[in-house]
Amino acid sequence: MRLVAPRDGWPTGGGLKKGATSAASGATHILENARLFPSAAEAIADLNHVLATTARERGQMKRVVTPAEAMPPIAGRIGSGERVGILFGRERIGLTNEEISFADAILTFPVNPSFASLNLAQAVLLAGYEWFKATGGEPPFRENNLAPPASRAPVLSMCDFVEHERALCG
Repeated sequence: MRLVAPRDGWPTGGGLKKGATSAASGATHILENARLFPSAAEAIADLNHVLATTARERGQMKRVVTPAEAMPPIAGRIGSGERVGILFGRERIGLTNEEISFADAILTFPVNPSFASLNLAQAVLLAGYEWFKATGGEPPFRENNLAPPASRAPVLSMCDFVEHERALCG
């Protein structure tokens, strides 16, 4: 994780804000190893391919992709040794046009155009989820229901029971 000129600075030496580690859900190593940069250009200087997130059409001649479209090729790029990054904007105003101009493509989210703005956490979550899927991620558990599906007779009997009890409780 690379941070560009955080508004309130960034604590170092185990000084993360209270609650930050619990919100990280076991990924505190990412917070602890965050690197700080004075500008977006400096933060992405060593990357081979960059996507910039935005919910608005910016009039730039760039390919526009959704997270589902972007992540499989990104995984391929990383697999071949390229360094890839995604620029996420500020919570309140997003990325500037200049910051978007640094990117190879625009990453946008298929949402209702009347409510197109996502907060930073939502954008990161959606991109991360599509990354997880594109790289073969599996859920932490699966249904382990060994019972066969019920036939209609016990289901209808249960419905009759619930209706009877409901009538008694009035």
